[in-house]
Amino acid sequence: MRLLHTGTLKFQDFAESTLPPYAILSHTWDESEEVSLQDMISPYQSTKRGYVKITETCRLARSQGLDYAWIDTCCIDKTSSAELTESINSMFRWYHKASVCFVYLSDLHTAVAGPEMAQCAWFSRGWTLQELLAPSTLGFYNSSWIMVGTKAQLEKDVSDITRIPATAIRGIIPLKSFSVAQKMSWASQRVTTRTEDVAYCLLGLFDIHMPLIYGEGSRAFRRLQEEISTQASDLTLFSWVPAETAPGYCSMLASSPSEFEHCVEITAYMLLEPLPRHDDDDDLTYRYILPLGYRLTTGLSHISIHIRKYGPALFVRETEPTLHEVSVEAMAKSPLLNSAVETFYVSINLDTSITRNGSLDPNYIPRGIYMPSQNNIEINTSNSPVSWDARTRICFWPQSSNDVMALPFVASVGRHRIQFGLLLDFRGRWVYPACRLIDQESTSSTLFFLVFIRTPNQLMNWADVGFKLPEIQGLTNSLRVEVAGKPYEITASVGNRDVKVDSEAVNLPTLYMDIKEVSGAGPNADGESVGCQVSSTANAKL
Repeated sequence: MRLLHTGTLKFQDFAESTLPPYAILSHTWDESEEVSLQDMISPYQSTKRGYVKITETCRLARSQGLDYAWIDTCCIDKTSSAELTESINSMFRWYHKASVCFVYLSDLHTAVAGPEMAQCAWFSRGWTLQELLAPSTLGFYNSSWIMVGTKAQLEKDVSDITRIPATAIRGIIPLKSFSVAQKMSWASQRVTTRTEDVAYCLLGLFDIHMPLIYGEGSRAFRRLQEEISTQASDLTLFSWVPAETAPGYCSMLASSPSEFEHCVEITAYMLLEPLPRHDDDDDLTYRYILPLGYRLTTGLSHISIHIRKYGPALFVRETEPTLHEVSVEAMAKSPLLNSAVETFYVSINLDTSITRNGSLDPNYIPRGIYMPSQNNIEINTSNSPVSWDARTRICFWPQSSNDVMALPFVASVGRHRIQFGLLLDFRGRWVYPACRLIDQESTSSTLFFLVFIRTPNQLMNWADVGFKLPEIQGLTNSLRVEVAGKPYEITASVGNRDVKVDSEAVNLPTLYMDIKEVSGAGPNADGESVGCQVSSTANAKL
């Protein structure tokens, strides 16, 4: 670390382990008038106005018994990209280690804190955020270098101006105790001269180290968020609100800290609860919500975003509504998407195969089999596969025709419930799969367990299942069961049909299921249809 001797105005390099006590300056730059390292080592005394800031900083440091000072304008060799990168990645730590920080408010012309102080440019600059929070001892000075007050004395004024809790300003509560969204909100109204510095000025606040790439523009802020996501389990990183909203879908990452402006009171979960949940809103539209954290207001409510499923365990963020606020009581009643789901993915970049004009096509209908809601037959959501989308009622097509698609069902006949399963066999079929039905009561428990219970979150291969359980080859699309001493037949088939998905009329392969009482023993015996339903147990209102 290069320090400036406050008496001789000469530089001296120190290893961080041998640093002497030093003062540090925080200020706003006047680019054309700041004194650089090269200016300071020149034999000619600088005539730039910034030279006064250097001499005054050294004077104040000497008055407090400090022999060294650090000033960003002249203590960094900005002609060296390596030194600049190291300095920016170390900046928060250097301000934290300083014995005292002098904040020079060049546009404050009074000696008391008041309305004029709130208008100072220092409070609107990106770099000065960490310079406010990192030092333990900090004093504010006006344009005449007269002290206005310390951070401790002015904590309420500073908190009101910055919207940062006094406990964070004073360091009473560690910064790591505040959520990602809260810390982003502190930077939401601040600006930097260079686009990339919007991200680089926040590195210390999030304890992130990453290379500087000037010229990458807004990509820098995206990289910062990616780094944060790899080092923290704080989902409030995704609780930002898009600057412009329209029906459709968006990235999970914000484009700027300004999109976190509303997040002052959003705090992270103490324990991570990342599973999406079902949300039945007022118009009975089945949707998925991803809880992110709490909003600390007069009460306590969950903050969530809406996500849409577009593939097995694959989701994308919806832009409207921007955030979803749910009371703790309501969230407790909201069922998990699938208790068996261990891993799911939310796209950062929208898949180009399902986009239109650069964004996800709102009318995108995934390739799969539509399962209409009827009567008395339900998909068992506690073990439904990741390929099942309760919102669109579509079971996504497998990636390989050799994959076993297994769906557990429960049929109701009066007060009796029948558990059975449906296997969709795509082998050698390019349009419709063959349907194979399994009865849990009469079929080997091993078969039912392997296909429906053990592997809800992964597909099985027909060759493996056929080798281990050869009886599976004898299954057909018709299943005879006995209910209260009476024979019933369940049938399943797939055929194309015009259906409505998300208010869009589309033609999709559709599952037809029926259960009826049969009077004879033959497979073609006539019987009375009981009717059937293919619906999620979590969606009983539909």
